[in-house]
Amino acid sequence: DVRRFMEVSDEQLRAMHEGRYDSDLIESEFLFLLAMDRTYRNVAVHLMKNAEELRFVTVYLRGIDILGHAALRYGTPLDRPPGSGPYADTVRRYYLYSDSLVQELLDAAGEDTTVILVSDHGFERQGDGTFGHDEAPDGVMFARGEPFRVGERITEATVYDVMPTLLHLYRLATPEDGKGRALTHLMRETETPQPAPRRVATYGYHLSPIVGGAASPGDQEAVKRLRALGYLDKEGQEGDDE
Repeated sequence: DVRRFMEVSDEQLRAMHEGRYDSDLIESEFLFLLAMDRTYRNVAVHLMKNAEELRFVTVYLRGIDILGHAALRYGTPLDRPPGSGPYADTVRRYYLYSDSLVQELLDAAGEDTTVILVSDHGFERQGDGTFGHDEAPDGVMFARGEPFRVGERITEATVYDVMPTLLHLYRLATPEDGKGRALTHLMRETETPQPAPRRVATYGYHLSPIVGGAASPGDQEAVKRLRALGYLDKEGQEGDDE
């Protein structure tokens, strides 16, 4: 499967399986991200096909984000022709693979299911040749289903608007301490009930990961990955860019 995405020798492939995790190098990350996306896809499809009274599913395909940090330096999806080297076309191929996973999820959900698809942030080339997202292009959002107007253009939306929009669709209260707004202008009039949906004070708080102490080996590995991708600073707190 790995050779579907990159041109590697038997020796390189063996090193990927046997090597220890080291920062955000593609050799360390790729097997992890491929297994993660494939697992999330399998779990979600199984639930949608077999679970009774399933009303809500969320799926996070994180591979593109990790691969952007680790492999865009070798060649971007816009390079024509792609650069030389084993990883020059990896990001483009993984985008195609991710699109196929999304299609499988849509097929399992069925035509009658309301779907909101939200992309990750974009990427920018940094001074050292790596790619990050401090000043990167915005992500994109698509919505499909009976509640939404056909052909309506989504503008000035942020990631903070996703949760209020979902709560609105489910007729649930929105938290007063939350950011964002329900994107009601995208919805048919029947999906915008009057009076306005009720509100609650809070649904609780996001807790930053605890670094140190009695953290398990799995916790320590997760923290190391988040720090390598720039989501945590050296003290283990959330970075400023997300």
